[in-house]
Amino acid sequence: MKNVVFALLAPLALTSIAHADESKGIDTTKKATLSAGLFYGMPQGDFKKTAGTDLVGSSPGFVLSGGYEVIPHLSIMGMLHYYAVSSEVDGVDQSMWDIGAGARYAYPVTPVVRVFGEAYLQRASYTAKAGGASMDSSGIGGSLGGGVLYGVKPNIDIGASLSYSTASLKPDQGDSQSAGWLGLTAFAAYHL
Repeated sequence: MKNVVFALLAPLALTSIAHADESKGIDTTKKATLSAGLFYGMPQGDFKKTAGTDLVGSSPGFVLSGGYEVIPHLSIMGMLHYYAVSSEVDGVDQSMWDIGAGARYAYPVTPVVRVFGEAYLQRASYTAKAGGASMDSSGIGGSLGGGVLYGVKPNIDIGASLSYSTASLKPDQGDSQSAGWLGLTAFAAYHL
């Protein structure tokens, strides 16, 4: 008799559990997203060395982004990074920012977890100041990345990602250089 009762109630219990998990899932009626986060970037390529000397060190920063889902799972995105560039040389102050537009594809793995890939076209600007002199560089580049999103509430996600970005920066004087970053990001997103 116990086996019969269990066999009859088990599907009902599993359905209730599945429904409870879905109720905590992401609200798919919300199409717009705003997010903010912190990242840690490790310099790559020519950008790391100037005249054979390590100039740029691993650097923290923040990122702001927004997006709009145009079809299920695919959003057009805009973002802004600001790097508080760490200098490996005393007396040199550096900063960098980039602004980009691109797309993100977020695939649902469970009702509350999604994995995503994204790509951006970016405009980057870099400034180095030393001894009263300043050098500015800017250029166009791109970024590829991927990560995971976890829905803590129907309209709030937390996420983490790994990305690689590169840009060809042309200074006011001198040759162009490659500015690359390997970045780790942690962020929170709000669905509107």
